[in-house]
Order: sequence, then structure tokens, then C-alpha cells
Amino acid sequence: MKQIILASIFETKAPAVDFYRNSAVWLPVPGVQFMGSPRQADWSYILSAADVLFVDRQFIGGCLPIIKAAKEKGIPVIVDIDDDLLNIDIYHPHLDQLTNPQVQQVIKEVLRTADLLMVTTPGLAKLYAQHNENIVVIPNAWNDHAHKVADIATRRKRKFPTIAYRGAKAHQRDIFEVHRTINNHLDKFDWYFYGDVPISVDVKYNRVPWQPLHQYFNHLAGLGPDFMFVPLANAPFNREGKSNAAWIEATVLAGAVVIAPDYLPEFDRPGILRYGTGEKNNLHKVFARALEMTHEQKMSMVELSQRFILDNLRMSQWNEERRAVLDRFLAAKNNSNG
Repeated sequence: MKQIILASIFETKAPAVDFYRNSAVWLPVPGVQFMGSPRQADWSYILSAADVLFVDRQFIGGCLPIIKAAKEKGIPVIVDIDDDLLNIDIYHPHLDQLTNPQVQQVIKEVLRTADLLMVTTPGLAKLYAQHNENIVVIPNAWNDHAHKVADIATRRKRKFPTIAYRGAKAHQRDIFEVHRTINNHLDKFDWYFYGDVPISVDVKYNRVPWQPLHQYFNHLAGLGPDFMFVPLANAPFNREGKSNAAWIEATVLAGAVVIAPDYLPEFDRPGILRYGTGEKNNLHKVFARALEMTHEQKMSMVELSQRFILDNLRMSQWNEERRAVLDRFLAAKNNSNG
């Protein structure tokens, strides 16, 4: 197997992106030597040793000079995107920056310049196809190199059901759209809110401040909530780009049943309680259904989710695909150049 040197812009700005899309996934890929360097590094020297330049979503706005330098040296460029950067939600905390016409122009130029786009969902592949036809879908996956599956056989029964939520300021709209239902159920579940305070939730609750990702994983696994609540507004930014990583984390690490909207295609998976906007399946009724579930019913749903993830969403499985994609990609580039 040929050794491939993959140079990546790497600054640990967004730990979740690093964990699901950058260093944590490329380091174990067979036959790939990962070289992560900050933007301020000597990229002329780095590129002289690289076979491929890899850029993930968090650097797209500021990496165009490095991409152009790679292209001038004949080094192919892979750009990985796990968000919809063309339909920024009006409540996004970085709305002004991301919708700036010059920034949007740079994003689109990066999309067009890349030799290959890697995206997390089919929705993103369809969205970005207008800018680049060379796209491959590599979904977010459970890092089976680092984490074991929660043993649901040892889960204890609770008299009072526990429910967890995790979100940053970017998710305030997601919470606001369902805040009345949440407030009506604050005394029915034992709530845990990870991350930023949802300003529309109006009484006391258990708050767990932001912490390094591995600490969050450990805390979630130790808590072992009955349910993980993933509210996402019915907006293009969520419909096209949001992966089901929250479901993977809750299912694998905590053995929790996930509650998520039915208008998000990535959450159409076994074992998920899905709510909608209609009268028959609104969030109030889904919460009521959750409260009525027995311990055995919850564990049965978790088992369905865990089985699907084990069969379809192991990182080791998708890293083999990453290597195969690299081999096909580099072979095609060599044939076109030679």
C-alpha cells in the first residue's frame, strides 16, 4: 500500500470538526501520514512534501492562498464541508461574517477550485453540486478507535426520566421554536443542558458548562440519560447540512433514546423518536409518549440505533472508504496529468 502524505490546515479551533472530519479521522486511516499545520506555517515547505492538501470547513474563509499555492505546485486539493455555508440562518451568531459578500465569494471560489469535495450528507452534495461536480459523501461516524458502545444491559431503571440537550448560541432559534413545550415539561423530566444557556427556558435546571469534547463525552456516558433531545428548526441550514452526530454520540456513549424532528432526513434512522409540526405527532405528544415508555421499551429502541450504527457508521469502516477515495482520486489525477 502506497504511503500518502496528507497535509491539513489544523488549528483545533472547532474540536467537533477535528473529531469527526480532520485529525481524529485521518490519523488512523491506513497508509496515510497526516501532517497538520496552522495557517501561519511555512506552507511552501509543507506542500513540497505533500501528496494531497486537505482543508476542512472551519478554514474555508481564510485558506484560499494556500489552496492556490497547492494548485500551482500540482498538488490536488480536497475540501471537506459539514455545514451549509450558502444558507446561513438569520439567528446564526456569525451571520454578518458568513453572509458578507466577499466571504461568500471566497467560499464559492474554494468550492470551484477544489479537486474534490467531501461532505457529510446527500443534501450537502446536492447543494454544492452547482459549484463542483466532484463530490463524495462521507458521513460522520462513531469513532470505534476511541470509544466503546454503552452496555445497555447494565443500565439502571430510573423512577424519574432524565433528558439531556447540548447546544451552542447558534442553536437559540432551535430551542426558541419549542420553548413553550419544554417549559411545560420541565417538571416532568430531569433536564440537563450542556453548553450555552437557552435564554427561552425560564426556570432552573441542571446546567453543564462548555467543556472539552472528551470531557463532555465522559460526562454524558456517566450520566446515561434516558433521552437526548435534538431540536433543530425547520430551516434550509438544518435540513441540508445537519448530520446525525448528536444521535451517534447519545446512542453509542450514553445508551439514550434520541428525540429529533421528522423533517430532518439524517434523523430518519432506527430507534429515534421523531416529532413534527402536525397535530398527530407534535412535540407535546412525543414527550408524553416518552414519559409512558418502560425501561425495556427504551432499551429496545437504543438497541435498534446501536445495531444500525455498528453495521453502517463505524469510523474504521468509513476510513477504509476514505483510503479508497484517496486512491481513486490520486489515480484519476495522475492519469489526467500523464
